[in-house]
Amino acid sequence: VGAYSLDRLGRDVIELIDALGLGRVHFLGLSLGGFVGQWLGVHAPERIDRLILSNTSSHLSPASYFDERIAVVRQAPDMSETAEVFLNNWFPA
Repeated sequence: VGAYSLDRLGRDVIELIDALGLGRVHFLGLSLGGFVGQWLGVHAPERIDRLILSNTSSHLSPASYFDERIAVVRQAPDMSETAEVFLNNWFPA
């Protein structure tokens, strides 16, 4: 997620909050949503009552990492390896 994309996602959340007629909200950011939540916490803290960040990071790997992962998934005969990685990442022993 580039800076422009993250900025756009954060602004989209603010526009949604406004469209719903809400002032301050609780925001749960999961994974990529955690990046958006961090953006909101920095750029619109007055709109956030509680900020919950889960399974996220303050740093995203370079695009080349994701390009490689996407290529592996696209070439795989099925989703079993992807599912295994996903499950191990989200539900470690």
